Amino acid sequence: MADLVIEFRIPKSRAEATEAAAEYKRLLSVLSNGGLKAAGKKAGDGLLVLVWCPEPTLRRLAEHERKRDFVYGVTYDAPPTISPAERIRLVHAYLTSPTLDNGLGIAPNTWPHIQSILVLHDRDFNHAWVSDWTRKQLGFSIPIEALDKVRGHFGESVALYFAFLSFYTRSLVIPSILGLITWVLKTPYHPLYSLALSVWAVATVEIWRVRERALSVRWGTHGVARVELRRVEFSSPTNQNDFHTDEAADADILFPWWKRELRMAISVPVIGLFGALLGALLSAIFLFEAFVTQLYDGPGKDYLGFVPTIIFVTVIPRIMAIYGQSATNLTNWENHAHESTFNRSLTLKTFALSSIVAFLGLFLTAFVYIPFGSDIMRWTNTTLFESGHPDVAEAATEAGIKPLSPQIHGKINPGRLHTQMFAYTVTNQAINFFLETGLPFILRGVSKARAKSAAKTDEKAHASPMVEQARKESSLPEYTLFGDYSEMVTQFGYVVVWSAAWPLAPLMALLNNWLELRSDAFKITAHNRRPLPQRVDTIGPWLEALGFITWVGALTNAALVYLFRPVPISTDPSGNTTTTAQSGSPFLTTTLARDMKLPNINLTTDYVGVSHATRTLLTAVLPAVLTALAASHIFFVVRALVKHLVERAVWRGSEEHRALGRAERQIKRKYLTGSGGADGLIPAVETASLVEQVWDEQDEGESVLNAFVKGE
Repeated sequence: MADLVIEFRIPKSRAEATEAAAEYKRLLSVLSNGGLKAAGKKAGDGLLVLVWCPEPTLRRLAEHERKRDFVYGVTYDAPPTISPAERIRLVHAYLTSPTLDNGLGIAPNTWPHIQSILVLHDRDFNHAWVSDWTRKQLGFSIPIEALDKVRGHFGESVALYFAFLSFYTRSLVIPSILGLITWVLKTPYHPLYSLALSVWAVATVEIWRVRERALSVRWGTHGVARVELRRVEFSSPTNQNDFHTDEAADADILFPWWKRELRMAISVPVIGLFGALLGALLSAIFLFEAFVTQLYDGPGKDYLGFVPTIIFVTVIPRIMAIYGQSATNLTNWENHAHESTFNRSLTLKTFALSSIVAFLGLFLTAFVYIPFGSDIMRWTNTTLFESGHPDVAEAATEAGIKPLSPQIHGKINPGRLHTQMFAYTVTNQAINFFLETGLPFILRGVSKARAKSAAKTDEKAHASPMVEQARKESSLPEYTLFGDYSEMVTQFGYVVVWSAAWPLAPLMALLNNWLELRSDAFKITAHNRRPLPQRVDTIGPWLEALGFITWVGALTNAALVYLFRPVPISTDPSGNTTTTAQSGSPFLTTTLARDMKLPNINLTTDYVGVSHATRTLLTAVLPAVLTALAASHIFFVVRALVKHLVERAVWRGSEEHRALGRAERQIKRKYLTGSGGADGLIPAVETASLVEQVWDEQDEGESVLNAFVKGE
């Protein structure tokens, strides 16, 4: 099987064909001189260049990486053989790294006619993997041995994602049980549940921080960031030959750090502009849905509620797509030397706005709609009908808006938070599951039906199985971890920040993630290209996002408990106490009770002459803010304590901790006798790629391009 496949674009104009032919010839020359074998095959409107690395070249690449790891202090006990993932990673790094890092410098962004570089799926492994996880691994977590297999085939980055998903899913059992008890007892916004939830969130993040460190030791990637190769897109205004080799490896010397930081600072206003635009649009959609649909009583009232949804599904994705491209361009302009820092910067930019879309509606409901909803509606009613301008009132009436009844609170839906949480944690997750697993089948079926009518069956008649597989998989989209991580971190936010409003959220997340573990494996094998292996020792910026969410959760839970926790508000003559707790949602007990003139509320002394909005600020919002600030200080103390305990109880003395110490002591002694195996050699994985003799067949690339140039 080919190690890599390069997609080479055939130009549509004859003028560009000559340039493409020269580039193709140069590509084959660079590959051949670099010790790789290549064969070009026609595939639709382009060429597929199959690349295979002979064992001597692979052994040389592995030897070079072992030496580099040793020089930079990466503790890695080399295995006796090279895994499929390591083989592909070594070849891909060699192919795409800049020449200064002893690479070939072949990458889509630097070669005009190279569209992408992909690796072919191992169908036997895929079938065994999905079958094992759907028939045998039926628990809420995946054993480490199964993760080791994923690591050996797809690399550490994919294995670490599934390790995180498995760990997070298992950890959801605790809040699921607590939430179920809280829901059965009908005690939402209970302070004990919110406190336990916040402590659980902190413990989960800190335990994972240690867990990923242990996995990096087990998989030999601890400290791997120190040996990360430069991106081929990295540019330096400095002549790299003027520096010593070690100095040339320092990106801050080749491109001053302050220039990159300045460019990152310049990108902040752009991000802020998109954030403000997105926030304003989402707020407008929210206000329209929450208030206009309640006030309007004219023609088409039954269909008015669909307008916000239509705007959301048509406009918001377009804005996010434009922002995504802008964020990518800004991150490229920042000129990051390494892929890890590039991905971190791009991830933080993208997830920041994704969070606005995910969480802004809940914040508006909790801290605007419920506390001030009646004031907004009352102000609207006064402005339109009681301002002394008959023309305004007449225009409002003609538009279908009627004066509000005295009982404004009947228009406010206190259970809105519950409804939104159900939509986010149940409905949206079901839709995402269909979009990830079901929709690609439909789209691929449509594409196949269209392709059959225009297919040229003669060009496939004599294609080898490997070439045919390459043609099919080149049409699949690339797999990226961003979407899966973003989905899980967003879900974590719903659970940690908002499940006090709907305690069943952790249970829904647990059930979804059990399915997600299997569906993500199926998605990778059936709907996406095989992921390119990457050596990583952390989930990177997503760990920072999880930590930030735990802090926001502590603040928000404190405010929610203060605002919405059921409290006694009246006592009847028989001595029975009434609270505002409803099956749908508790209310802002003090302010709404006063405004609704419930019994035993002394209106003569409680804020007489003060507007309802001011009373809400003084009695609810301001104390809630102070409560949240106090919770913030307590959070930092609790996090420091939990971090210390986890470090002592989970990491110190663990097998991975001892292994790290042994590796640091033994790796130098082992290195003296060789770089890997018992004989000091690094044997390669056996491959059946030569059986098909693709590499000995005539190359189709040059003949196709030459025919195009001649107009044949």
